[in-house]
Amino acid sequence: MKLYLILIFLILTSCKKNSNKDFLDSEKINDSILLQIDNAGAENLVIDYPSKQKDSFKLKVRYRNGILLDSSYITDSGVRTGKHYRYNKDSILFIHEFLANGTLNQYWSIKGNDTLGGYGNHYNIFTKDTVKVNELFKFQIILRLSYEKNFSSLFFVYAENGFELLNEDMSNLRDIDLDTIYNLYQDEFDDNDNIFDDYWSKRAIMFRHEFQTVGDKIIRGVLVERKDSTFISADGDKLSFLERYLLVNKSIHVIE
Repeated sequence: MKLYLILIFLILTSCKKNSNKDFLDSEKINDSILLQIDNAGAENLVIDYPSKQKDSFKLKVRYRNGILLDSSYITDSGVRTGKHYRYNKDSILFIHEFLANGTLNQYWSIKGNDTLGGYGNHYNIFTKDTVKVNELFKFQIILRLSYEKNFSSLFFVYAENGFELLNEDMSNLRDIDLDTIYNLYQDEFDDNDNIFDDYWSKRAIMFRHEFQTVGDKIIRGVLVERKDSTFISADGDKLSFLERYLLVNKSIHVIE
């Protein structure tokens, strides 16, 4: 009887240690590090770093045989935020940018030093990082990869009474007064002398701005990609267009 109880204990202990069928062995080294040996014999290291970004966030990183697999910021409730990095077997890096509420913003892929086409929905910003007080500087956004291949229009909306009034998760977008800037194909710019063909003009937003006080400032708004067509929503409503929103958030340092 005693031997029978010992066997039951060993079986239960073994099942608990190897409860994940994908791993042969698992060992928690400390509160932040978990080492797992998978069925192929590879070492999988999972590390949870306390994050300096916010007190309630952790940076979760996974390695396989010493090679980085992915990393992301995760809240205590399991919501991803910030940039999530993931490598595949072909050494292609996939980057997904999440807002504070877990909403997916931009995403794209890179191999070596090259951003790959065919996957993603992202933009590039071209402007100065540092400007002088009352300097009228140019701010340019280029939609590199669109969500819809044949989108109908592109425009940029921002809070009428100050860029900073728009929340970083866009949660108050419908509650504030907005101004709109259209793409170069629809809206002329003062020094736009055929710098883009029609393809890139439809994907380019350009405007000028100036700050009247020194300090760290922000240009924040939403790049809106619209697809005109007839759609039926999940609630059965007939829609004449669909929109994809990308948060644009750029810090500008203003000096005397």
